[in-house]
Amino acid sequence: MVRRAFTLLELLVVITVIGCLLAVILPSLRYSKYQAQSVVCAANIRQMNFLLSAYAQSFTFYPPGFCDLPGYSSTSPPGGRVGSATYDWTGWWWFHFLIDEQDAPTLLRKIAFCPSSTVEGSSKRNVLCGNYGINYSICKIATLTTNDEFHGRSLKPETVQRPAQVLLLADSGYSLLSWKAATLNPAYTFECSRREDAFYVPGLSINSNPLKSIHPELKADAIKGRHLNLTINVGFTDGTVRRLPAETLLIATDTPSDSPAYLIWSPLNKR
Repeated sequence: MVRRAFTLLELLVVITVIGCLLAVILPSLRYSKYQAQSVVCAANIRQMNFLLSAYAQSFTFYPPGFCDLPGYSSTSPPGGRVGSATYDWTGWWWFHFLIDEQDAPTLLRKIAFCPSSTVEGSSKRNVLCGNYGINYSICKIATLTTNDEFHGRSLKPETVQRPAQVLLLADSGYSLLSWKAATLNPAYTFECSRREDAFYVPGLSINSNPLKSIHPELKADAIKGRHLNLTINVGFTDGTVRRLPAETLLIATDTPSDSPAYLIWSPLNKR
């Protein structure tokens, strides 16, 4: 029996068909991958929201966003210290208050890291950069001498007006997040000046503005965003998690104080 080999034309036809199939399938696979990452990201935020609520129920107040008061600056938190000693504050971050030593590996290696983050280089290994940020109008920077929007004792859950509309936790360039990250007004700067270039809402339009300095390792995450269509996952103080256009959080110079953009950041505004 004589075996008939493929002709060159037949091979070209097969290769063309395979190429067409790949052209159709690959975008779908890529979309499915992004969708799966977004679902995991939302699940991470939902789990941390639950831990924040459980803490607040046990201790009346939400945990500090950051604490370096005596006893904390010198004590190693559950899971050990995080961040870079050169750029980040030394102390306990909000997620340290939610866990014990036994649970620390699960939180700090899994749910505290956003699977959709595109941060590069050494910042990729730093849990404080390019993952999730707490609204530190609620979980404040702990101090004994100051009590304002961002410093002092954290809020009680019952003092938060409109809990279904107020951001508690979200995709973020840094572990502390506030409306200051969503505006270009130079009068409103981040308290940790060494991390100003990590203080952003992923996918927000102002991140590509030359006035907004972004660290090179975080630039793609800041400008291109993490999720499809420049959206972010937001956990609200009532425990719900929703995906919103990043631009929903933008505070422009002409944004009215009673607009949704302001209200999503403001825990004490009743409107």
